[in-house]
Amino acid sequence: RPADEHEHRLARLARAVMRDRQGRRRLLRMDVHQRVQHWLLAIFFILLVVTGMPMKFASTPWMSDLVWLLGGLTQARILHRIAGVILCALFVYHMGYLMVFLVRDVKRRRADDGGASLVKTVALSIYEYPLMVRPRDVKDFFQLFAYLLFLRKRRPAQGMFHFSQKFEYWAVFWGMVVIGLSGLALWGAP
Repeated sequence: RPADEHEHRLARLARAVMRDRQGRRRLLRMDVHQRVQHWLLAIFFILLVVTGMPMKFASTPWMSDLVWLLGGLTQARILHRIAGVILCALFVYHMGYLMVFLVRDVKRRRADDGGASLVKTVALSIYEYPLMVRPRDVKDFFQLFAYLLFLRKRRPAQGMFHFSQKFEYWAVFWGMVVIGLSGLALWGAP
């Protein structure tokens, strides 16, 4: 079957790329630094949920055991605030991390093509950021939808990041702003 041949060809290609040191490096979506940021985000978000739910539902019987495990409501509030501050600090760090990459990319582009304006170079660098949503992602969305409805024979090809991964990244990005601001507004609430 053509689909099986295609799968075998892709598997051979993946093995060949993984044997090459440069290929392995290029195949990685996230480097170690980005994975550490990702795991810290996950850990502290989960800690916020585990400490926030008992505060919200402290009077319900099903949360009393979790409140007790956390050492009471006062302890849960302290843990929640610490996790919130760390998560906000991680967000600020990530913004700085992105800015470093943007500055490096702009400098590289300006060295390669000194004639382009700074604004155009910055805009191009931002647009070409791997997690930036592009018109191709909208097309991929509709093609995937058609594939899932059996209107297409093949899944759409995807780049380094699938449109759903980009959506999740931006949801977390803007969610951090909303969570951070609402957390600051509720900091002193009883």
